[in-house]
Amino acid sequence: MRKGDQPLMRIHGYLLFPFAAVVLCAEAEHESGENRPQITVFVHGTLPKFTDHIIHKMDVRWGLNKMRYDVHAPLMGRIGRILDRANPKMFPIEHCYAFGWSGHLSFAARRYEGRLLYQVLRALDGDITLIGHSHGGNVALEIVRAAEEANDTTLRIKRLILLAVPGQVATAAFAASPIFEEVISFYSHGDDTQRLDPQGIYRESKRLKRQGIEVPLFSDRYFPDSPNLVQIRVLKDKCNPGHLEFIMPGFLRSLPNFVEKAHALEHNGAIHILNCCTRCSTV
Repeated sequence: MRKGDQPLMRIHGYLLFPFAAVVLCAEAEHESGENRPQITVFVHGTLPKFTDHIIHKMDVRWGLNKMRYDVHAPLMGRIGRILDRANPKMFPIEHCYAFGWSGHLSFAARRYEGRLLYQVLRALDGDITLIGHSHGGNVALEIVRAAEEANDTTLRIKRLILLAVPGQVATAAFAASPIFEEVISFYSHGDDTQRLDPQGIYRESKRLKRQGIEVPLFSDRYFPDSPNLVQIRVLKDKCNPGHLEFIMPGFLRSLPNFVEKAHALEHNGAIHILNCCTRCSTV
């Protein structure tokens, strides 16, 4: 290289440096987005009266707890292990949690527990998939009210999965919140328990009625249409599964495939039918 060429090389270097910095920052941002932990939080449903303390001691403890392979849990506490075996990339066991709450059949209890769930979700760093079974889904929806009370506009949940969640006027509209990037609601025509809770007789419902809001006596299977919502009627071996079957191994092993298929389907509250074949492990 000639001595007179050196200043020109320096000028070229100065011109190229901003472009190189932009490229490096973009690559770092892309890598950080891909490497964000895939966090799963499962919220159980209503618990039988007088058994909640036993269930919390033997299965899902109070509050947020990690699900691990080396922990014995006979029912709900093993859900993370089943999901991890089915799809470790979508539901890695090292980032699977269970949220234990009172399980009381009460609007007030679910609202209170929703505030607690909101606080623990704020402390998690990663892409969060929130799964709620039965009234656990309504506890999950209550985080929207908690965020509004806290004037929080930054909380984001990558995916809300509702398993046989009773649609109730007090919380159903929360499914359309921008907090949830995607909402997938799974239900079954063979699940009478989903609709059994008489929302129309609660004190909260009576207050809504005085405001001119129509509240049906029983709960619903469906949620109001919204751009982020897809609703899936589930069949298991071409039969209609019951309420508890949504947290049994046969369905849970198919849940990752259900989620992937649901993601590609029309949203805006559209209703689709998917069949879970437990004998051949396909959807």
